[in-house]
Amino acid sequence: MKKIVALLLLLAFAAQTFSQVITLVHFYINQKYIAANQCENRFRPMLHCDGKCVLAKKLKQQEKNESQIPEKKLQGKEEVVSSRSFFTTHIISPISFYIHQAFFAAAETIDRSSPVFHPPRR
Repeated sequence: MKKIVALLLLLAFAAQTFSQVITLVHFYINQKYIAANQCENRFRPMLHCDGKCVLAKKLKQQEKNESQIPEKKLQGKEEVVSSRSFFTTHIISPISFYIHQAFFAAAETIDRSSPVFHPPRR
């Protein structure tokens, strides 16, 4: 049951991702039917449209549907304005450097050893 659900979700995801390819494949499989029954220029065979007007309309409609919701395409993406924004620079003056050195030198060390961390006994 889980495999069937996973397969259906995978197919739905693939159909959404490759919707234009699916439309093209559907058109080329059914091109004769579309040219004979759905084409706007079916009564003017000298134009040699062969149903491409229907294909162009379907692709334009899909593009319109995708562009109506641009937030979903940009959701979760952020722009990087400058690489400098990732790195902070601090200028340390010589006086503050010596103050920090004196503070750490005067601080006592703390023994944090534990009985767990010891060499193995023989």
